[in-house]
Amino acid sequence: IGDDPTYNIIVNGHWLNDLPYGTIHRIASNGTTKHVFNIVLNFCLTMCNNIRIDTHENNHTMLYNLEKHGFKRCGIIYIRDHKERIAFQLCNEK
Repeated sequence: IGDDPTYNIIVNGHWLNDLPYGTIHRIASNGTTKHVFNIVLNFCLTMCNNIRIDTHENNHTMLYNLEKHGFKRCGIIYIRDHKERIAFQLCNEK
């Protein structure tokens, strides 16, 4: 939870809000545990109801999960090596 400098500049869109947010940087599994995305997201939502995440355009599993769980596509950000990532945000207001 806190400001992530990578998300300061977003192009071709905008963030849903400027409220404090948590960032999910990586989700990975060796395939032996099912629904890892759900587990991680549910834990994160106990800590913060405003979450940002990004992924590359060819990560179809992540794109599917983000859309399935209500993340909104917000625009494009660039990571440290200047590679493009699709930025998403989920805001579960209480």
